[in-house]
Amino acid sequence: MKKHFLLFLMLICTLFCDAQSAHEKKTNFFAEAGIGPATGVSRLVYTKFLNVRGGVIYSASEKVDLLGSLGYVYFLRRKNKTGVSFVPLTAGVDYKMSSKVFIEMQMGGAFLTEDKTLYFIIEPGGGFQFDNHNALRASYDGFVTNGLVIGGISFTYRHTF
Repeated sequence: MKKHFLLFLMLICTLFCDAQSAHEKKTNFFAEAGIGPATGVSRLVYTKFLNVRGGVIYSASEKVDLLGSLGYVYFLRRKNKTGVSFVPLTAGVDYKMSSKVFIEMQMGGAFLTEDKTLYFIIEPGGGFQFDNHNALRASYDGFVTNGLVIGGISFTYRHTF
């Protein structure tokens, strides 16, 4: 886990250092909301999850954006219709493959709200940018601690201010 996190930080530093150009640097805020099915072993206990998030996007170059976000994620249980809640704090990089298509990777930590257990979160994904303010994206949200993985595929709408 530590090796993956270190490699991720090195990737961000490499992209950021490579992004030094005549591009106008710009900071925006975003809000997003999504829903998706639980996957893997998680789907034996949970049916789906909901997420809401807000954050900052820093445009490092024409193709690279740096992201930081804070949110709320709720996994709904199968049996008694209650669930578990997480508060994730992530940082990541967004790479524009074209003017409309992007891929991104976010990583960070998430607290389980019931007992304050810290989970590692990894969130690879990609999406489609309709215009400067609206995007749809799909991502895998994986919460990992002590060998336990709770995860799912998220379909998210993002609005940038």
